[in-house]
Amino acid sequence: LLFALHPVHVEAVQNVVSRGELMMAAFYLAGFLGYAHAVGTPQETASQAAARSAVGLASALLGTLCATLCKETGVTLPLLCA
Repeated sequence: LLFALHPVHVEAVQNVVSRGELMMAAFYLAGFLGYAHAVGTPQETASQAAARSAVGLASALLGTLCATLCKETGVTLPLLCA
């Protein structure tokens, strides 16, 4: 009984708790990269820029939503992009 409840075995539980922070960071980065993709380069035609910005902004919105569902700090992504 002492072996099963000893505090040495907290690593497995600790990694599960910090998984939300890692997932939030991954979605936060993905959302920011989507926004950076939406900004694009000025050498594109209007139709290419419109398609690029639509896909980029949709991925930024999806990244913000997923990051917020993982951890509340994900709400700050639109502030970073503004």
